Amino acid sequence: MDLPTARLVTLPKSHVCVWMAALTLCPALAGAAGGHHDVDDAVVLDPGHCQGEAWVASGRHPTLRLLHLGPACRIGAIEWGLTADRLRLDGADHDNAGPQMKWVHEVWPQRLNIGFATGFTAHLRGPRQTVITTFVPVTAWLGERRQLQLHFNIGQDRETGPRVVRRWGLAADWSPNDQWTITLERRSLLGDALTRGGLRYNVTPLSSIDLSYAEGRRQRVAVLGYTVEWVR
Repeated sequence: MDLPTARLVTLPKSHVCVWMAALTLCPALAGAAGGHHDVDDAVVLDPGHCQGEAWVASGRHPTLRLLHLGPACRIGAIEWGLTADRLRLDGADHDNAGPQMKWVHEVWPQRLNIGFATGFTAHLRGPRQTVITTFVPVTAWLGERRQLQLHFNIGQDRETGPRVVRRWGLAADWSPNDQWTITLERRSLLGDALTRGGLRYNVTPLSSIDLSYAEGRRQRVAVLGYTVEWVR
């Protein structure tokens, strides 16, 4: 997953730390498989449905804390969302916010989807930067009951100016029953590969709790999240 990172060496050290922390803890788009997981699925909400996500995260090396809020709604064929994050990195606060969208095409009914997702994030406090993320998510369902889901993402993050950073990820979700899902993913952002394992428990058919732990060469992160869906 270690793809080239264009001109990464030109970033000031403080900016690299904020980038790494933000991208490690803040997935590109709300609604990713497992909520706070980095690798997104090629699935959108049902027509007329909305979703709210919230999670808290804690990491070390450097010390960081995150609070995330992310509402989304399906309007027409597109899922539209917003994201807002408060990140504390070694005692300094950094606020990020921005809009998101995702579109999905069913290639093989109930078996294979491919989509397109993009989001714009502005750093409102801390380093004054904006980031445009674009990527292609792919999801395949395996098994008679579609208990196993495989996800693949490929795309890039473009910072204000000429810097372009490639990203990609692989993930697998296995649901032994209707209540539990086990997730394992591997992804690369800013040249840093990270592995995450997680559990999701469906409290109701429209709400779930997520718990995960991720570790990479530069970061260790534990996350607790809650997701709820409703009909408009």
